[in-house]
Amino acid sequence: MSLSTLKDHATPINRMLRLRTLARTLGKHAAPAGLVSWDRDKILINRQSFSLDRLRSMIQGLCEAVRLMLLRDVLLLNVDETGRIRKGGATIPELSLETLTDRPGELSAGYSFLKEPGNAFSDWEHWLLKRVTGEAVLRERFFTGENGDQWCSGGVAAYMKRVRRSKEALFVLVHLSAGAPARGTEITSILCENEQNSMGYRGIFIETGLVSFTTTYHKGYSFSKKIKTIHRYVAREVSELVVYFLGLGRPFCLDLLRMHYSDDESEEEDHVDDDDDNELTHHDSSSASGEESEYERPRPSHVPPKPRLANAEGTWGTDRIRRVLRQYTHDYIDAKIGTREWRHAYPAIHRELAKDEKAREHIETIYYNQSDGSQDDAQALQSGHTRQTEEMNYGRSTLESPFQTEVERERFRRVSIDWHRIVRFASAWEGWDEDACALAPMQKKQNQRWHALKTADLHQEFRELMGRPDAVLRPQQE
Repeated sequence: MSLSTLKDHATPINRMLRLRTLARTLGKHAAPAGLVSWDRDKILINRQSFSLDRLRSMIQGLCEAVRLMLLRDVLLLNVDETGRIRKGGATIPELSLETLTDRPGELSAGYSFLKEPGNAFSDWEHWLLKRVTGEAVLRERFFTGENGDQWCSGGVAAYMKRVRRSKEALFVLVHLSAGAPARGTEITSILCENEQNSMGYRGIFIETGLVSFTTTYHKGYSFSKKIKTIHRYVAREVSELVVYFLGLGRPFCLDLLRMHYSDDESEEEDHVDDDDDNELTHHDSSSASGEESEYERPRPSHVPPKPRLANAEGTWGTDRIRRVLRQYTHDYIDAKIGTREWRHAYPAIHRELAKDEKAREHIETIYYNQSDGSQDDAQALQSGHTRQTEEMNYGRSTLESPFQTEVERERFRRVSIDWHRIVRFASAWEGWDEDACALAPMQKKQNQRWHALKTADLHQEFRELMGRPDAVLRPQQE
């Protein structure tokens, strides 16, 4: 480093920044050691192996298991062993994903697609609470006391424990079936609705029948200061489970936290994710000396002490994500695959089995932040800027999110749907045959043009082009 390049003000921090830039430049051109290898239909990674058939079987089996847990343990419906709702009991509200609309550009506090007036989710918010307070079987489980008007701490704790397990299974299903997996820190930053005071914006959207999980963080942010928005779509079978939990299960959990636990006690909760089954501790109203506070109303002897919430659902951190993912993969495919191993295994599988060639190209964009060369088209260049600039600044829809473009969403959606076909979700193949039939005539004409070009007499074509029967090609032109 010379002083002339830094205007006579060279400092140690300048040298550190230069070295960081050099290391980043060299790192782009140096490939790390490989972690993945293939043995026929088995993928080997980190001294573990699993077959693609077992992976597909795991995702399909987990989808059915999550559906059963959601209906039975979270929504408290009377279902049989196959997951079908028995006749004579409560039925689940109907859901049509294709008719749901969303406004990604709406940034008001508390907004989500569940709050969209046209989606008619207003009856869903207290659907489960009304059932718990109105059905005798559920009242016996959740209420106690002489008059049956007090929440049963044991029943609430058991329910929250089942909710926790259901959410963990749902997370694993979404993480494995949505396409290119996110990092642990990206997963924990996703919100289902906009926060107050614009502290954070939601990352769960619905678009033409599919739920998408969107992150606006990537590893190189500290260096480039550029936010990379990534969309990951889940199949229709999984999207229904996500919407049912957010629309029916989550509001009841919030009602329990609000009514069963006092606000002041909830604010004092210790956000620690312990693995113990007992997640509720009773609050001792007396002081250390055994004397009663002058500001505390004496509790009647027949009223049990009100429990204090000790984080009933647990904290969602990267350690918990890694542990849950390894637990389920070990149970299903006999291999402990964490977030790091899955981020290496997924692209190797998708590149090998991609049904859509364009989806294979988009994987590079998701993983390595590479721009697609097809972004610059004639329409955008005619306006004097790139297509990215045009989509981010000109002719934007009022419903468009300020953090994304339509073309980016379509690319990520294509990658996710291609992965849905690989893991054999039935809904991912709908419309595939129609597209193939529509492309068949165009493909036939293209083959005819290539055949005509291959069998053409170039010398005769050249003589006709020049209008001279004695015209010949130069040696360099042949």
